[in-house]
Amino acid sequence: MKKILFAINHKEAEAQLENLLRQHEIVPTGAVAYREAIAASLRESPADILFFREELKGSTDIFELMKELRIEFADTRIVFLGHARPVTDKFLGHLACLGIYDIIVSDRPTLSEMADYIAHPRNFSHVAKYFQEQIMDELLPDPPPPPAPAAPPVQQKKGLFGGLIDKLAGIEEPPVATPAAPVQTPAVVAPVQVNTPSVDIETMRGMNKVGKFAAELLDFFAGGGDAHLHDACAVAWLIDPSIVTSAFLHVDLDEKPERKDGIGRKPEKTAG
Repeated sequence: MKKILFAINHKEAEAQLENLLRQHEIVPTGAVAYREAIAASLRESPADILFFREELKGSTDIFELMKELRIEFADTRIVFLGHARPVTDKFLGHLACLGIYDIIVSDRPTLSEMADYIAHPRNFSHVAKYFQEQIMDELLPDPPPPPAPAAPPVQQKKGLFGGLIDKLAGIEEPPVATPAAPVQTPAVVAPVQVNTPSVDIETMRGMNKVGKFAAELLDFFAGGGDAHLHDACAVAWLIDPSIVTSAFLHVDLDEKPERKDGIGRKPEKTAG
């Protein structure tokens, strides 16, 4: 047995519909005479079906009323009786968007037609003709914009010598190897600009042997203007060969004492 609430404010039609619906095991829970009374009546006496006529008196906007009833009484099926309208009427599309599929559009509906809509629920196929593209654009909000892609973290370039300093703390002391026979030694070619960072030399000096060596290089070149740390490039190549380009070249060593060293200074005289 299903229950129906009449919201058409027409006593004669309600009585005749009650007789017609009895054979479909549908009985009325009551009737209301204005729009604002519908929700209160449904709360007091829940109904499976609401039969609503567009001409029912009230100050509440019909679309807003239908939306509120669909939200609060989602299990109550609404049969809407409205004036004759063209298929392209926006109001019909709005009702269909609320999930109201039992829509009678006629200025002179018959009692048998109304009883048929009440007893036999319609589905989406019956209201699909009311959906228009412009109606959907009005009712559906615009999708949110996609989130902006996160900017990759900026990595500060440290230069060749700066990268060398970062590696010093994790370097293990190499084992002392037995001297081997002389071999041809590759000369290091490093066509890069060396940017010397601000370094605590004394801290570097106490790290390990490589740190001490690097600190002594800085002591040696300190005060000479732009220091071209060729030895540091060689050390960097020993630590990480991938950071430079190397080639095997023949090198002649001249150990004559009267010649100058590589940076343009004569060897210091030894005492005694």
